[in-house]
Amino acid sequence: MRRWEAIDWWIAVISPLGCLLLAVPLFAALNHVSMRVQTGAASPTAWLDARHQADQALATGRFGDAIRASNEAYAEALASRQWLAMLEVGDLAIRIGDATGSRTAAQTRARECYWSALLRARRDGALEGVLRVAEAFARLGDREIAQQALEVAAPLAERRSPEARERYRSTVERLRIRPLTLTGVAR
Repeated sequence: MRRWEAIDWWIAVISPLGCLLLAVPLFAALNHVSMRVQTGAASPTAWLDARHQADQALATGRFGDAIRASNEAYAEALASRQWLAMLEVGDLAIRIGDATGSRTAAQTRARECYWSALLRARRDGALEGVLRVAEAFARLGDREIAQQALEVAAPLAERRSPEARERYRSTVERLRIRPLTLTGVAR
């Protein structure tokens, strides 16, 4: 056997083993990450505990603890993949901003949460979620974004029960925002 043939043979044997040795830890890490995403970190309701802690801290004037708990609630809400979690964490940010006098920073966090809630509610086809996000943006004074949320809600309402269509109409009237006109959803 010539020298190059021996090296080719070792490469043919060692290369697959090397790839296997690299692939096994990589697949284990990917599996771990995907399991964490699927389970939503600790639990799908972990954000509720953190939000409750933040509210308790706010009630007793412990603003630093409230902010820390709010950050934890935000992280858990992101992991939960639920529109309601992001909506309520956005509302929590506003309460903290009002209590601490940092309304501008709180509104920025709330907008981020509300956008995420809107995207999640649209993904889930959750009319109630989209309408609540529209109301949240309207409370912030973001009428243009509230309008966009109502435009997302219109086709969802159209495919629902008469009660859902009425909920859509009453939200539009209460917010006094011109909705997207679609068939089956009267203004």
